[in-house]
Amino acid sequence: MKKVLICSALLLAGVSFAADAGLTGLNDAAAWKKAAMTAGKDGAAMEVVRPGMLEFPQAVKIDPAKKYRFSGEVRKSPDAPTGMFLAGYVLYDKDNKQIMTQHIRAIAGTMTELAAAANAGDTTVKIKNGARWNTKGAHYVAFNAGTYPNRDLSEQIKNVQRTGNVWTVTLTKPLKKAYKAGTKVQIQASGAHFSPVNIAKPDGTWKKFSFDIQGVDTVVQRNSTKFWPGAVSFKPMIMPNWNWASPDKNKMKTQFRNFKVEIVD
Repeated sequence: MKKVLICSALLLAGVSFAADAGLTGLNDAAAWKKAAMTAGKDGAAMEVVRPGMLEFPQAVKIDPAKKYRFSGEVRKSPDAPTGMFLAGYVLYDKDNKQIMTQHIRAIAGTMTELAAAANAGDTTVKIKNGARWNTKGAHYVAFNAGTYPNRDLSEQIKNVQRTGNVWTVTLTKPLKKAYKAGTKVQIQASGAHFSPVNIAKPDGTWKKFSFDIQGVDTVVQRNSTKFWPGAVSFKPMIMPNWNWASPDKNKMKTQFRNFKVEIVD
């Protein structure tokens, strides 16, 4: 199996794109440009203090025909507590805009149409079928629904109420533009704006993780091993010490080594 190392220590992101070959990464805490990350010790390449999300400042352009492997090793620091550790990537579209979860996360069974025109400044919209619509979580009305990423979203939904054969959706803030009756709409919901390839709580021994991903989805799927719809590039990211509720959150430390992003043939 042929491997091309394009990024070591999960190092890649930004305006310029990483080459498919020849880049050996930068297993260097300073390259992350984050105060929370320092050089490691006792065999660790890097150490991160406190919870946080660290995104590397150079992007990898996605080739849908190629398989990308994320891997590395992680452990808790011997002299401090730790929390959950996540590693993965943040996605960007052709305009170098970050793809957030609400741009691609459609709630099944909510596709319908506007029952009446909606005007800029309105705080309500009327839909033909809101039987599956609810206000749990951060939900938004997605207009011109069905293709992704879709950023044509309302502000957060406040309430949904049925009157006869029509449902009225109340928004937390007014619409910024107008929409015609019959416009396709659905609920799209927010969530983690990254895709994790590893979620685990480290212990005192080095634990390896590895995850392969290939291709770009055209529709939203659960547990997909492809990049989100519309993705053109990604930036590796890590989220160490992930426990904001812990009274020891400011003391937490997690160590890393041998992080790589490879193209695997």
